[in-house]
Amino acid sequence: MNYATLSHNCITLLTKNSLTFNFPVYLLINKQNIKDMKAPNSPKKITWLIGLILGALGIIGHYAHIQILSEYNYLLLLVGFLVLAAGTTFREI
Repeated sequence: MNYATLSHNCITLLTKNSLTFNFPVYLLINKQNIKDMKAPNSPKKITWLIGLILGALGIIGHYAHIQILSEYNYLLLLVGFLVLAAGTTFREI
């Protein structure tokens, strides 16, 4: 069973194999990194539509048995998500 504990500004993760990992909290949450993060951009309409259509086709392919969509449903969903992620990360996409 995996579980994590927080004590003395350190997070301890114990895995099933009895491996213990200690992570200092300041490495995980750094105020300067939070300040340096930029707000996400809104993607262009065409980027948003392409990502939405690919994601919807991936979901439809998972539940409906349409051969070409069912064969590539996870790939369609992944590419749709990546298009949306790229559209919010980069300004000109």
